[in-house]
Amino acid sequence: EQKSDSNRIYLIGGVLLALIAIVLAWVFLPITEWTDQLNSWIESLGAWGPVIFGLIYVVAVVLLAPASALTLAAGLTFGFWGFPIVVIGATIGASLAFLVSRYLIRSKVESMLEDRPKMKAVDKAVSDEGWKIVGLMRLSPVVPFNFQNYFFGVTQVRFIPYAIASFIGIMPGSLLYVYLGTLG
Repeated sequence: EQKSDSNRIYLIGGVLLALIAIVLAWVFLPITEWTDQLNSWIESLGAWGPVIFGLIYVVAVVLLAPASALTLAAGLTFGFWGFPIVVIGATIGASLAFLVSRYLIRSKVESMLEDRPKMKAVDKAVSDEGWKIVGLMRLSPVVPFNFQNYFFGVTQVRFIPYAIASFIGIMPGSLLYVYLGTLG
């Protein structure tokens, strides 16, 4: 039970740090200008806007770009309809990154993990528990989402359980960021 309490503290701390980082980025970077320009462009596309936004989201995830600003922009542009766009785009992007990692750059990612004993422990846990670990990691703000995609590609987790656990696991965080985006 004590471990559960410390996990909650880490989760709350991680969420607070993420929110502080978003606020600081919003204040010190021209994110407002960038999102306004993106929103104007997406709105000018009419019915194609959500599709194009989703595709941009997929590419951002695969290229390891921080997707939190896009998630906020989805809330700002589409309101709560941004939530399914984000979840679908993030899941497709995560799945593509997983496949790239597994089949194209596996040896490079494995070599990056060799000197990280914590990541080796996670790899062992993923080998034993598969989709459960993926789902739990998706809820954790400690390890960045985009890096998880490439990491899981070199583990023993199967693709379909990975994709389903990712889809479900990213929903709470995505909902929070989209909601914050709707607040403008």
